[in-house]
Amino acid sequence: MLPDALADELWNRGVRARPGVVVSRAEFVSHVVATNREAPPQGWDSLHAEDLYLACACARLEPAALECFERTLIPAVRGTLLRVAGSAAAADEATQRLRERVLMRKPSRLCEFGGRSALITWLRAVATRVALDAREPAQQAASDEGVLESVLDSGDDPELAALKAPIRHAFQAAFREALAALNERERAVLRTHYVDGLTTEQLGRLYDVHKITVTRWLVGARRSLLSGMRERLRSQLSVGSAELDSLLRVARSSLGRSLSGLSPTASR
Repeated sequence: MLPDALADELWNRGVRARPGVVVSRAEFVSHVVATNREAPPQGWDSLHAEDLYLACACARLEPAALECFERTLIPAVRGTLLRVAGSAAAADEATQRLRERVLMRKPSRLCEFGGRSALITWLRAVATRVALDAREPAQQAASDEGVLESVLDSGDDPELAALKAPIRHAFQAAFREALAALNERERAVLRTHYVDGLTTEQLGRLYDVHKITVTRWLVGARRSLLSGMRERLRSQLSVGSAELDSLLRVARSSLGRSLSGLSPTASR
């Protein structure tokens, strides 16, 4: 629970920093508590209160807050969008998608911003994800195929090389189906970390969580992917449990090396 004295301090900091932007104390405190359910009591006073105040107002579509968002934050993420999207036209489209994702969805994506980082840092991470999502479906599919092919074509692993010829089609189908069965966040963190090269720290800023939490997500997503592949291979291949275990053991080892090798920044 947020102590009253600290609530007053945080709210007043926001009011002073954002003149003309109106958010009631009750709305602000509710926003802070809702977005920091796991925050330890000693962490409250380290929150970016000024940014939380603006985010709270933007989530409620307060006119002065929206004007501040357009005037200060959108230009600040333009470089990120250009770099990731690759062209001015693609960056323009990504900018509009960013507005829609952050401001227009109900509930607003800003209701996820807890103020543990600066708002511009969080928004740049969201903009990166938006620009990556805006790529053509064929590009997204190519990323998944790149992961798959890097596993199947690991020529430095003689055991996998011996196994891959007879089980290639079953392995491909199991991989695609298991990947599709993951939830949206699991697929997103696997792709952005291993294929797009975002670090756990960058993903933490994207989701406004600690990088240790992101690491747990990655471990869980990879475990779910391999578990799903196991179940599908069991139903598709006429092999005994020992052979299936051997296949999955090789696949697990190769998958880890292959995924890590896709991005030079993945292990940071």
